[in-house]
Amino acid sequence: MLNPATIQQALLQAESWNAEQVLRWAFATFAEQVEIASAFGPEGIVVLDITAKLCPRPKVFIIDTGFLFPETQQLITTLESRYRIAVERVLPVLSTRNQEERYGAALWERDPDLCCQIRKIAPLAKKLSGLSAWITAIRRTQTAARAGARKVQWDTKFSC
Repeated sequence: MLNPATIQQALLQAESWNAEQVLRWAFATFAEQVEIASAFGPEGIVVLDITAKLCPRPKVFIIDTGFLFPETQQLITTLESRYRIAVERVLPVLSTRNQEERYGAALWERDPDLCCQIRKIAPLAKKLSGLSAWITAIRRTQTAARAGARKVQWDTKFSC
């Protein structure tokens, strides 16, 4: 377990590191307790490619909302074959059918926050509860909320 001083030191040092150095540190520090969360956008595939050169068969997961595009499903299959990995599909507790039975059709239109809580946030929280760290491929330029993201940081929402 990292202590606050070690985390603070890594936060500061990592800002001068390139992606490979950050990933090396993550795998050296957390070993089997770090995984890559990906939606398989361009940035996520770059992270996977860099990681695959550093450690054989990295652990990768996707939050499978039940609404992934067929193209995304095919891309995952292609990447699993290319990198000889098995992408873990993290599923919500409620299937899309059960959700519709309980909350009605098109919950994402009527209550997008509840829909995201059920389909994304709760499954992610459950997955991360078994990890010490996770790797994402967010970019500071994606949103105003991400502008202040650090290369290494403590995720207060998910405690890792």
